[in-house]
Amino acid sequence: MTEMMKAGEYHLFFWGEINNDGLATAKFGPERNYWFATPEDRAIFKAEVSLFAKAAGQIVCFSESDGPLAMKRTIAKMTLVYDGQRYPYEYDFGYGYEAYGAEYMFFDGNYGCDCNLSLFLQRAYPDAGIPELKCGDAIEVDDFEIEYRD
Repeated sequence: MTEMMKAGEYHLFFWGEINNDGLATAKFGPERNYWFATPEDRAIFKAEVSLFAKAAGQIVCFSESDGPLAMKRTIAKMTLVYDGQRYPYEYDFGYGYEAYGAEYMFFDGNYGCDCNLSLFLQRAYPDAGIPELKCGDAIEVDDFEIEYRD
């Protein structure tokens, strides 16, 4: 991501069916994170993306964030402990994500369950032989912290 692309503190991210089959890439390029100098500029671009998706019969979803945090990626850093083994792990929530939301996801939300934590570990450590677990609390989240990165 170049600094020129981060020209303002009004962030827009989009995803959905519009990304299938290269449709969005053909029209808007490969990037899905955009920054604008004003909320009005962001609204104009969002409307353009929405109209394009509607004309193509595709669903598009948006996330917006404002201010200095909109220019930072929210990274949850932790150690996942399973069966006596410690596995350093990072999860990137993307731009403009509040720290309390990331903490919630790993301690009270969907990511705090073994069914998801075991999948995260399998992807990060494919040779560790970690099984896909059912819902439960066999995996402990330890040393949790949030880092904001440019």
